[in-house]
Amino acid sequence: MSRTNKKRAFVLMWNPEVSNINVDQWARVVNHFQFEDLSWSVWDYKKANWGDRCYMVRVGNGNTGIVMKGSFASYPKRGSDWSGKGRTVFYCDLSIQHILDSERHSIITTEELQREIPTFDWTGGHSGRMLTRKETSKLDCLWEKYIAANQILIEQQRQQSYINIEKAAADKIIGFEHLINYFKEYWDDSYLDNPECVYSEDYYGDTCNLGFCCDYEKSEFRLKYMLQGAVLPIICKKPHVLKMNLDDGSCFLDWFRIYLVNEEHLKLEANGVEVICDEIHFSPVKKFTKKGYPVSI
Repeated sequence: MSRTNKKRAFVLMWNPEVSNINVDQWARVVNHFQFEDLSWSVWDYKKANWGDRCYMVRVGNGNTGIVMKGSFASYPKRGSDWSGKGRTVFYCDLSIQHILDSERHSIITTEELQREIPTFDWTGGHSGRMLTRKETSKLDCLWEKYIAANQILIEQQRQQSYINIEKAAADKIIGFEHLINYFKEYWDDSYLDNPECVYSEDYYGDTCNLGFCCDYEKSEFRLKYMLQGAVLPIICKKPHVLKMNLDDGSCFLDWFRIYLVNEEHLKLEANGVEVICDEIHFSPVKKFTKKGYPVSI
């Protein structure tokens, strides 16, 4: 048995009629899942661990059944009650592997789940209940059959998960051509073979923040983002939210994403820095001539 199969499995419940995420918002999450940070309530939190697998089941009215497969990306943590009832609620962050919109995708339905695994209540109840080993084994088999029957959709989501710069966001970035010019010079073969590599996470590893500052008079946050062998100056204009978490192990050589929060605002995430702003400007890329990275690995 593989190490993955030894992980426990939990069933999360989503009822769009009472959840703070409705059907339309879920559709946006599905289209945008690689940029979404979801956490969900876990009833059996004392049994849950980082890395445990989870399935999300839509319940209530409408097209009900499995709409997500993933894993816990944190240990359970206490938070405010999502329902506003003042209960003690524990949440786990989610790492999404596959996510479905039951309004337009085929899913494993509630009826199928009840027929194949009748020992579990698939119609409601507490979110985040742990399955027994036998129930987990049966559900894994159902999911494997679903994956085999929906290869095109699964492959589309696999490719989507590797996108670091959302294309819709790139269209709004002023000076995005400077990043494209960098790819043409530094990754010429890759860019010629596939111009969309400019959006892919494969080219944003081993990067870091060289420096940043906030100009309050101009309402700008400026970042020197170090690519491989070059520096991309970035200006975030009219920032609304600025967060820094430079002590969580992700302050360098780790993370870079740009995406739309909504129609009016962009979000930049760069190695422990998060900015939500009105505009993002790229300046011409400059060569980095010093030896080695200016950080400790």
